[in-house]
Amino acid sequence: MKPANLFVAVPALLLAFSVSVSADAASSPPGNNQAGTAALADTASAVVPAKAAPVEAPAKASPKTPSVKAASSAKDEIRQVQAWINAEAKRKIADDRLEDFSYRWIQLDDDPELELVAKINDSVRLGHFYVLDRRPNGTYALLTEQPWNVPHLDLERWDYNHFDNLNWSTIPSGEEGKVGGKRLFETLNKSGGTGISVYYAHLWYIENGKFVEAWQGTMLETGSVPGGQSFQTIGQYQIVQTGPVPLLYYWKTMRELDPDSGKPLSSSSVQTEVHVFPFENGRFTSAAAAKN
Repeated sequence: MKPANLFVAVPALLLAFSVSVSADAASSPPGNNQAGTAALADTASAVVPAKAAPVEAPAKASPKTPSVKAASSAKDEIRQVQAWINAEAKRKIADDRLEDFSYRWIQLDDDPELELVAKINDSVRLGHFYVLDRRPNGTYALLTEQPWNVPHLDLERWDYNHFDNLNWSTIPSGEEGKVGGKRLFETLNKSGGTGISVYYAHLWYIENGKFVEAWQGTMLETGSVPGGQSFQTIGQYQIVQTGPVPLLYYWKTMRELDPDSGKPLSSSSVQTEVHVFPFENGRFTSAAAAKN
């Protein structure tokens, strides 16, 4: 090729390459909509038109938050979830509380569609927790509404045998998170009243379109009584599935505290109990306690 022809060919190749890259970028699919926290960037314009098309709910399970249509914004999705909850819930989600409203798409059962969990906290001890299931027509129905003040929507903390790398997991693929064939989840609830504060752990699952609570236990409780005495209970649990029946071991330590320093008054005031709950008929049933 002559030098003159070479200078003409190079710009042409660069132009063709630029056009190809631009076309690929324009046809790239939109990124996933991370709608875990329903914070509104512009609350003044957070009004969905009356005839706005509903958000398309995700139909298939995904390890990430599913995408919605490119034409639907995160704000539209928040409004759609709000509408699904308000259609059936006793505690409605007000428009001016959307900044405090959070939700997650999550796989709660064995069907291919994702479910929804959501929460809103009204104060340090008051709140509501919602679980929604997908209908055949693509909308979502409320399965349960609990008066729980939920600190976070992390639902799989208890499963200590699970590893992200399945080569190191002791749980067979497809059985992760299951106890006795039930896909079990944990939700924390902060409760209490005058002079008392309590954290409860609730273990639950979804079966045949119903919400089932399998167990509840106290994780941390502090309180005082008239006269100036102060008490504390610290609890924890572990699920063991090495035998024919899954067992939940629960232990709690109760002690009297110095009301000024918060330290235990003496070792003699400390009392520990250990409970074992077998998993029977879909729940961890009561068992006798062993005391130390």
